[in-house]
Amino acid sequence: NAQVNIGANSALDVTGSINVHADGYGGASFGGTAGNGIGGQALVMAIEGGATITAGSVAASASGSGGSYIECSVCGTTGGNGVGGNASVHTNVGTGNSMDISGDVTITAAGQGGAGDAQAGGGFGGTASLFAGDNSSLQVGADTEVDASGLGGDGEENQGGLGRGGTARIGTNTGGSIDLIGPVFVTDCPPRTTYESA
Repeated sequence: NAQVNIGANSALDVTGSINVHADGYGGASFGGTAGNGIGGQALVMAIEGGATITAGSVAASASGSGGSYIECSVCGTTGGNGVGGNASVHTNVGTGNSMDISGDVTITAAGQGGAGDAQAGGGFGGTASLFAGDNSSLQVGADTEVDASGLGGDGEENQGGLGRGGTARIGTNTGGSIDLIGPVFVTDCPPRTTYESA
């Protein structure tokens, strides 16, 4: 697990970007079954009351990518599964927490199945969320993207892998507020839908 965790009555001020990654990558295979890639937890959070995070941009990724076959004429390889984990940017637990991001926020918990000439791997999205808890606030000054896509792997003269989206969400609790200045993309499966903020 990878996280930036600012607790009660504390502050973090980052001039540049915060990047938190807990991605999983399955290994390739020459015959047999390629490895599964399973995302972990990637969290950026201001919690417990009076916590503040200020940054230029934030990226949190807990994606999983299944392994594929090594190039050959007939490998007999089954692609690995890719399973997204849990990626979240939030002000939660306690009141009066705040996060002010002047640039982009990208939250990804996608699953990408690996290619296989015997059978392609499945891609299963996890949970990606942007959240403001009770009486807490969160502001994003540019693009916001929350992605829990599931993409099946490519088949080589066989059926492609299953792709199943997970949960992508933006939300608040009582008294919480989220101010999104730029375009907002929330997707649990391609193609992407675009929402322009007012």
